[in-house]
Amino acid sequence: MMTNAPADWYPDPEYPGQLRYWDGTAWTVNRAPAPRAVAVAAAPSAPDAAAPANRDATPAVLALVLAIVGFVLGVLPFAAWFAWLAFVPALILAIRVLVRRRAGRGSSISAIVIAGIGWLFSLVVGLGSFALLPAGGPSTPEAATVSSSTPTASPTAGAPPATPSAGPTPTVPVLPGLGQAVTSRSGVSFTVTGVECGLGAQEDVFGDVAPKGQFCRIDFVVANGSTQPQNLSASDVFGYIGNARYEADSGLARFGDDDYFSTVNPGLAVDCTAFFDVPAGASLDRVKLITSWWGGDGATVTLR
Repeated sequence: MMTNAPADWYPDPEYPGQLRYWDGTAWTVNRAPAPRAVAVAAAPSAPDAAAPANRDATPAVLALVLAIVGFVLGVLPFAAWFAWLAFVPALILAIRVLVRRRAGRGSSISAIVIAGIGWLFSLVVGLGSFALLPAGGPSTPEAATVSSSTPTASPTAGAPPATPSAGPTPTVPVLPGLGQAVTSRSGVSFTVTGVECGLGAQEDVFGDVAPKGQFCRIDFVVANGSTQPQNLSASDVFGYIGNARYEADSGLARFGDDDYFSTVNPGLAVDCTAFFDVPAGASLDRVKLITSWWGGDGATVTLR
């Protein structure tokens, strides 16, 4: 109840939100909307300058590439032991990308997964590589032994006791020779049937091939007694003079009716010919057929 208030506009007691005029003694009928208070909004503070996001995805991509390289090495016999050279930097790069929230998180996660799986593969393949290594000594089919002993004379009556013999001479491993079959551990038989050195130019399917020194021709038979097909090519036959190794000429090699290469299935045999380019006046000491590259399996025959 307003009694002594001076005439003016005041908040309407009947209608909140409006103004009503008080003439000094009573309320009049004059009303007006109450002006709304204009809230002065505080000026928005400038957002903190965010650190620029690093959009360089090179570390993540590099981590993925290293992980893939390590995976490939990890599934190859013998090379599996070197896979960690790619896995370790791949894991370091990928983890740094994730910790620092750099670009390429997806590539980093893929690199970690591939490196982890590849590491397990490399361990299994690496351990399995030991099973493929050749035995330390010559196998029974490839080397024969020759033993000799000095007979001891029987003592006679009245003679001084004979000096005790030193016992049998230790056995000496001897490689099979020309015309003798030698069988690799995988069951592939290798028999050299002929050797001829001092040969000149030979004819292949494209024409004459002249040696840089002289050709040595090796005729041999390969019989597959294993349970798997045996692939033959010039790169499977090596000749030796001392410690020097010689490759067969790929254009002159013949395997039965096939040039360059052939496949011998289990239970079958094929007549083969290989030519080796050796220095003039020299001749091969021995020749070897490789029957399993990964395991180093093969059969060697001496030509002396």
